[in-house]
Amino acid sequence: MNKKSGKPGKRERIISAAVSLFSHTHYVKRVSLEAVAAEAHVSPTTIYNNFGDRDSLIYEVVKNLTRS
Repeated sequence: MNKKSGKPGKRERIISAAVSLFSHTHYVKRVSLEAVAAEAHVSPTTIYNNFGDRDSLIYEVVKNLTRS
């Protein structure tokens, strides 16, 4: 969450977008990082800068879902 605006930050938007797209398939590898980036309104580079790779993004999504 962005402290100044109260809006979700890029990292939170990426995770939310990934959850949304992953929920439509049983095989998350079919969802491209470009699709996640488009859904989150960020560039694919932003995803790599925040998560490093696809597996780290998937790990963070699962961690986020199990925390809820």
